[in-house]
Amino acid sequence: MSAIVHQVDFEDNSTYGAGPGRDDWIGDAARAAFQDGHFTTYSEWVLKRTDFGNGHQEAMLYKRHVDGWKSYERLMWGHTRAKRGEGLDREESIKKSAARAKAKCRLVCKAMMVNSLWTLTYRENVTDRDLVIKHMKEFIRRVRRVLPDFRYVWTLENQTRGAYHVHMATHALPKVFLQGGYSVKSWDLMRRIWRSVVGGLGGNFDEAKDRSKWRRKGSQQRSAAAIARYISKYVTKSFEADQDLNRKRWNHSDVVLPNALRQRFSLDRTAAELIELAMRSVGDRITRTWWDHGRECFFIETDDTACVIGPIE
Repeated sequence: MSAIVHQVDFEDNSTYGAGPGRDDWIGDAARAAFQDGHFTTYSEWVLKRTDFGNGHQEAMLYKRHVDGWKSYERLMWGHTRAKRGEGLDREESIKKSAARAKAKCRLVCKAMMVNSLWTLTYRENVTDRDLVIKHMKEFIRRVRRVLPDFRYVWTLENQTRGAYHVHMATHALPKVFLQGGYSVKSWDLMRRIWRSVVGGLGGNFDEAKDRSKWRRKGSQQRSAAAIARYISKYVTKSFEADQDLNRKRWNHSDVVLPNALRQRFSLDRTAAELIELAMRSVGDRITRTWWDHGRECFFIETDDTACVIGPIE
């Protein structure tokens, strides 16, 4: 069956957004699949665009296969869905949870415009996840005594030997802080705070020194997108190491994420035509693209920021 899909402009009010508009998005899929008194399945192209409002934009084009009855069930009975990990297909549930967590981590980093990567480690072989999370809460509380507006995204990494350490995406530190009338190197102060939290377990603090890794070519701008890709991969790795869906794997300070705008197209439209549309929609300062033949999925991101964030050492 050839489904009727809505082709709309980005500026059109009928464009579907994420968040509060999610039920409209699911409901429209259910309505499109309801034909001749029963639900059917159909496929379509979806173009999803996100503008972070700070110079970063991204778009994804993918084929969407809709089961009309399942869409209807999600719309009508979503409030009674099974608890996390208790569905019929646990493996699929874990896979989707990992993908959602990784995507959100990446989006938060971009929305926050992070430009610095910290690593917090232990001298001892610390394998207690709950203890690490407890230490992170206290570390953040103490850092905010000297940086009241401190914002962050952190993820856990479980090493092969079982020990944990933490990766944190945030904003570049100033070179020095004034403490008791004296200038203190910022890295020394952060290291001192971390060690005061972990006590006898010992530990170390490091801010990424290879600035060129995060720098946009030809400028002094460190790329939030590059850091976002780097830190979000540890979210996926944590699901591979521990498949308990109720485990805390990452956290972030408060941030407002932009709504993602979606367009729907029939399969009569070619991928090349829609890829061109996706590229036109996000500006011309392209930092990354990829095409997945297996999933028939195209991704593009751009960075139109012009300001320098933080000093480059």
